[in-house]
Amino acid sequence: MSFLTVHNSLAVPHEFATEAATLLVNTVEEATGHNPALRVNRPAPELAETSISI
Repeated sequence: MSFLTVHNSLAVPHEFATEAATLLVNTVEEATGHNPALRVNRPAPELAETSISI
C-alpha cells in the first residue's frame, strides 16, 4: 500500500466544501490513478462567517 500523508488546508465558503472536495479527489485520481482520502473539517461556528449546523 503506497500512501502519502499531506497536512494542508484549502479554505472555501462552506456551501462549496463538498464540491471542492470532490474536485480535489477527482483531480488527484485522474493524475495519479489513486483515490485519495480527504477529510472536510468545518470551522467552529464562532470562527465561521455564518452559523452552520453540525
